[in-house]
Amino acid sequence: MKFTESQIQSLAPDDASLKAGKGLSSKNQWLTSGYSDRALWGEIKGSGSKPYQTQADTSSLAFKCSCPSRKFPCKHGIGLMLLWANDASAILASEEPSWVAEWMDKRVAKAEKPTEVKELTEEDVIKAEKSKQKRADDRISSVQAGVDEINLWMGDLVRTGILQLQNKEYNYFTKTAARMVDAKAGGLASWVKSLAKINYTAESHIWQNDALTILSKMNLITSAFSNMDQLSEPWQHSIKNLMGWSQSPKELLADETTPIIKDTWIVIGQETTTEEDIIVQRSWLYGIQTKNTALILNFGTRFAPLDISVINGSIMEAGLVYFPSVWPQRAVVKLQHKLLNEVPPIEQIMPDFDVLYASISNIVATYPFATDIVSVVSKVRPILVNDIYKAVDSTGYLMELSPDFSLDKMINWLAMSGGEPYDLAAIIRSHTLIPMGLFIDNKYVLI
Repeated sequence: MKFTESQIQSLAPDDASLKAGKGLSSKNQWLTSGYSDRALWGEIKGSGSKPYQTQADTSSLAFKCSCPSRKFPCKHGIGLMLLWANDASAILASEEPSWVAEWMDKRVAKAEKPTEVKELTEEDVIKAEKSKQKRADDRISSVQAGVDEINLWMGDLVRTGILQLQNKEYNYFTKTAARMVDAKAGGLASWVKSLAKINYTAESHIWQNDALTILSKMNLITSAFSNMDQLSEPWQHSIKNLMGWSQSPKELLADETTPIIKDTWIVIGQETTTEEDIIVQRSWLYGIQTKNTALILNFGTRFAPLDISVINGSIMEAGLVYFPSVWPQRAVVKLQHKLLNEVPPIEQIMPDFDVLYASISNIVATYPFATDIVSVVSKVRPILVNDIYKAVDSTGYLMELSPDFSLDKMINWLAMSGGEPYDLAAIIRSHTLIPMGLFIDNKYVLI
């Protein structure tokens, strides 16, 4: 598959690498180059006597370069991809050289090789189960102590009156959040922090509604946790996740009993944030045949770069496995076959916002904590109403745009659509719309 310039730019590990890569994206920079149905490669003059050998697996995206850089992709990989994307005649199809074929063959063999499972004795299994159960019991006890404490804290808030929230110092919330972290209830800590982030200088009914919503959901979570033994297994998993239990992708991928959902998936958008020196990348997927949606979480640090196998705006044939939940949304890519250039026909998308809201109501009725709901809606266009941009569907129904939808994105949407209606992929967050991309001439184009 050939990638767009914006997709390639999103792969760059930093701005410096992207800038350097653009400087290497002209044909005269490369001594040799070529591509096959699975790889892209090129040789470029380096600081030594031998040219650097740069190669990319274009099916399940990966890079390799003989340069000394520790960045992936390095500037040479970015430059080669940009050259391929921007000048179709610059790189021709040819037979893979030995250094490319050897690398690709090893990748294919590794992907097909079954995972070796270490055999454990019966004694090892019993010992491991006991240790696992003890850790689980200790965690439950610690979190329950946090739940008891936060219930007292919320009770005090109610007794003194919600109106007093606007008079609280910032450390009133941060100290309580830190107590929840100590109790291993990181999810509760996040809810407490969200109370601190409310704009208490806004109109009273706005901040009061936000505060009541957060406190109500916190109360619902803590009540459910205290009665977790009476809940179904999916609900137990969901409540634990809301409380801050981590989910292990490795364990999910190793579980052969988890069903694999195979489909052609559109990566409709990505969002990257930094939370306490941890880089969090959220990728939202939409399944064309199954109509399933998914959230792929990817984590990185300054020393461990983000995985680049899920490309923003790409269309991939893949199999996903979902973490257990009442509302399965977070998933991991287990099988990835190939990337497509065009979007296959999509049937039965949301015809208008009215049907979309009905669908959201059903989701929230099942799982009140649902956030970032993925949807594809027919014939949506931007419209200016009283100097504020909104989205309008084919019936004339208006929908508010999220504050997270930037002015630059709004300009892109106007430029791409010319104000005309197109099928729109979007995220629904807090009852507002975050447009992600448009379907134009069998292509998915990021806004």
